[in-house]
Amino acid sequence: MFPMLLLAFAVTTEVPSVAPEAPPNYWREPNRCGSNCLYAYMKLHGKPATLGAIAAEVPITGRAVPGPASAGFAVLVATGLGLRWRRSPGSPSSPDRGPRAARASGARPGFTLIEILVTIAIVALLVALLLPAIQGARLAAQRSQCQNQLRQIGLALTNYHSVQNQFPPGLPPQNARSPFVSLLPFLENAPLAAAYNFSVSPYSIANLTVEQGRISLLVCPSDPGSLGALSGGSDSFYPTPDPATGPWPRLVTSYGFMFGTVVYAWDNRSDPQSDPLNQMDGVFNCHLNLTAAAVTDGLSNTAFASERALGLINRDRLTPMGKWTAADGATTLLYAWAPPNSIFKNVNNGRYWSSLLPALVVSSFHAGGANVLLGDGSVRFVRDGINSWTPNADGTGPVGTIMVPDGFQNLPKNGVWQALITRSGGEVIAADQL
Repeated sequence: MFPMLLLAFAVTTEVPSVAPEAPPNYWREPNRCGSNCLYAYMKLHGKPATLGAIAAEVPITGRAVPGPASAGFAVLVATGLGLRWRRSPGSPSSPDRGPRAARASGARPGFTLIEILVTIAIVALLVALLLPAIQGARLAAQRSQCQNQLRQIGLALTNYHSVQNQFPPGLPPQNARSPFVSLLPFLENAPLAAAYNFSVSPYSIANLTVEQGRISLLVCPSDPGSLGALSGGSDSFYPTPDPATGPWPRLVTSYGFMFGTVVYAWDNRSDPQSDPLNQMDGVFNCHLNLTAAAVTDGLSNTAFASERALGLINRDRLTPMGKWTAADGATTLLYAWAPPNSIFKNVNNGRYWSSLLPALVVSSFHAGGANVLLGDGSVRFVRDGINSWTPNADGTGPVGTIMVPDGFQNLPKNGVWQALITRSGGEVIAADQL
């Protein structure tokens, strides 16, 4: 292509004379014969294919003739064309038939097997390099979205406190509804809140519609197994006692509110708010009318809510845990006697998994820890290895403790994880300890 452009430039140099009769049309049509036509034309008419003869044959009828200034340039062009013809695989001096002959015979140029294999290997290598990066970006995006959802819950708690001058109770003495129900108007779901019947249990058929209307905000994006409705199991019949119609689907939440450091059936006592051992030490428990002033450790040093890997916890369970409208049992309250993700260690040969305990401690599908909402609305990622109590073999509390009527005896000194949960323990927590 480049020699042809040079030829076009050379033959358009203007001089006064007029060209003689032009050679036949076919050699002046590059699309028909290509850049080797000068040489072919000379050979066809028995003319010497010298540089001067080729240069003399360049004139075309109706076009300018090369004068002395452009004759040398035309010679160089012709020389380039001749060299290209000589070196072309399809030239007479080459044993190869050339691409034109190959096309005339029906043969098609293609890739060799080695080229194809090398290409496949390069593509496979690129995929192997890119897939982990894509997966890592996906997990990071899910973790970030989970943090944003917890921030929205924190904002709803702040707005609720501004209106009611208190935080919603974690475990009300009657009709143990979830704090999420109280927060519905502040989560842009006022119609759903208006449909809830506060005078009956969250397990009543009167509140079934509200349960089925759960908002997607309450499910961590890393926990897709909890997004849809689950089979309710034996204790999800509406109403109590169990009707003959069978169980209704159950909607769960990945998130829960921090009750305190140890789990105990305080709500089964005659006075659920009685706490002589001061072990209902979180913000969302049986105590009513708790305000921000009661959080003397500071809102930025106190955990309000966190998450659970319910998609794993509820796997193959007859009755799924985490019902989002309820607060009793293993529903929406969390405890801190074990560090985050300790359930994955499956202590005591699986006994840990056979009870309600996995849904009562913090866990997540995020590698290395779990997201925790603090009282000031910020969200921190707490590591699995945070300083904490060591759970006993049964997973019911820290090692060395004894359960008594009002709680536990012999509780060890709070670790950093337990200090983060308490509202008035007086501990100071550094950011690098989480």
